[in-house]
Amino acid sequence: MDRNGLYRLQWWVLENDIYFKVTVNTLGFIGLGFSKRDGHMATADMVLLWVDDHSGKPHALDCHGSFLQPHSAPIQDDTQNYLIIDSYQNATHTCVEFKRQIETCDPYDLPLTDDTVQVLWSFGGADPIHGNLEGHKKNRGSKSLHLLSPLLQRQHILNKHKALFWDITMNNVSVESSMDTLYWCKIVSAPKLSEKHHIVGYEPLLSRFSKLNEPIVHHMTLFECSTKSYPSSDSASWDVWVRSTGTVCNSNSLTPRDWDSCSTPIAVWSIGSNGQFLPEHVGIPIGGQSGVKYYMLEIHYDNPNALHVLDHSGFRIHYTSQVRQNDGGIIISGVSISDTQIIPPGQKLYRNIGICGPSCSNVISYFLKRVLELFPEHFILTELVVK
Repeated sequence: MDRNGLYRLQWWVLENDIYFKVTVNTLGFIGLGFSKRDGHMATADMVLLWVDDHSGKPHALDCHGSFLQPHSAPIQDDTQNYLIIDSYQNATHTCVEFKRQIETCDPYDLPLTDDTVQVLWSFGGADPIHGNLEGHKKNRGSKSLHLLSPLLQRQHILNKHKALFWDITMNNVSVESSMDTLYWCKIVSAPKLSEKHHIVGYEPLLSRFSKLNEPIVHHMTLFECSTKSYPSSDSASWDVWVRSTGTVCNSNSLTPRDWDSCSTPIAVWSIGSNGQFLPEHVGIPIGGQSGVKYYMLEIHYDNPNALHVLDHSGFRIHYTSQVRQNDGGIIISGVSISDTQIIPPGQKLYRNIGICGPSCSNVISYFLKRVLELFPEHFILTELVVK
């Protein structure tokens, strides 16, 4: 959980329970919490764990933060929903394995879902005594995690399919200290593959800066490009753009109109993600005679600390010649980004509404239902609401 490897968290799901194992470089207490909001203790559902120094008995205390006293010790829940399975303590580390239900029906416990959750971590040098949690002020933090998402074994997939990799990165993009935000786009050419291959997964390649060793990348997307979208398109221009360092995205004066054709995503990363590997029966097509020849890498930089850096972040794309059973793809829904969506200054609340009428939703509904009927074993539909 931390950059020095002092706090290690493992978890797995069995039916309605989620299991955790924490191994921490301390002989004191261990804190683990969950928050949907901001990663602060005041809004968190928490458990405190320790192994008694004298008796060797493990303890788990189900508790929560307080809005009224955000900097005080956690408050014990009325109901104990954490069950210890195993524990040990040696000369340097404390390890506790425990579980809880995914949905406890306790108002103080956060229901765990497929959404991203802020996981809080902390530890101290001594066992807690009457709410005293001294020693954790420097040993704490939070991390955005998908606790219920399927974890596919990266190395197993790469070894099984003899995967190759393709690194796509920016070429020293200059983010000035005066820029609190920047969208930068770059065109890249696909690997020269005479036969169709399948992308099986991808990982982020992040530049890190500052004393905190944190990236300033907020999110990244890799798009497929169509070089025949506009009648006036010049195919030779794409090779010229590949040799450039890129330009500001969605700029009428700087971005070529042809780049609007780069709209089909194949890789997406945001804060908290470690990348993604596809199920064994699905791959995203790449290469071949009719394959996509050019892609666009888009990176959003978030620079609240006013850093001046040269960034070279991007993706590592894993692909294989062992074509899988099905081609995969991504459906995008929602309101598209537009320069007309301007929030006036000083607004406390601003609402943006997108409407998909019957002429659109009926077609989407019919298409998805037919796909599910024909290939029920290959798709997982998380939610479809048509009104």
